[in-house]
Amino acid sequence: MSQSHKMVTESKIIYQIRRHLLKNKYLKWILVTLISASMIGCNSQPISESNTNEEQTTVTEEPISENTEEESQAIASELASNTVSTTTELKRVGKDNYGYLSVPENWVNFKDVDVTIPIVQVSDPTGTSIITLNTWNTEESTAELSATSLWNKLEEEGVKDVTGAKVPLDIYSAFQVYGFYETENTILIMWLFDTDDGNVHYVSAESTPETIMDVVQLVESSFSLEQ
Repeated sequence: MSQSHKMVTESKIIYQIRRHLLKNKYLKWILVTLISASMIGCNSQPISESNTNEEQTTVTEEPISENTEEESQAIASELASNTVSTTTELKRVGKDNYGYLSVPENWVNFKDVDVTIPIVQVSDPTGTSIITLNTWNTEESTAELSATSLWNKLEEEGVKDVTGAKVPLDIYSAFQVYGFYETENTILIMWLFDTDDGNVHYVSAESTPETIMDVVQLVESSFSLEQ
């Protein structure tokens, strides 16, 4: 089954999230990806896919309108208010093979009741901002196939503005997928990457539009497979 997927370059990803907070507009960069795959649905965690053949991809670009001075100032103001303070005390959390990252001292372990497999989850004291670490190893699964499966799952669930890109995370090249759960007022952002040992690694950040950039900053600035 062929599908068209919206994609953005790395430089547009976080910018679009910031812009989404202010204007809730759709992205302008389109990547048409033709993938024939047997997709298996997932709950809160990625799952493997099988019997998948990947074809060539082509990229088309549409112009993005420039921000007005007022819009640029609004975005700058939003970023300034949604930045983790450099004076915040941080602690290192995580687990071997799953990865590690630094979070505020008052963050706690979190348990998603819908997930039965071993994963690592931490959250702020309210349980609103959540970071999840997961990893798995199957012959049929790759980061790209898992990202595509997650993309399809989000769309099936009616998630708004589902978007993806190829981005760096630590020293790895990751597939990123994110979307907006409108009814829950939550943005979910996922990074998936492969390692040489055959493992697929999954990192996700979820929070409200007002605080998602804080959580993204924690992941992008501190995640590593090394403690």
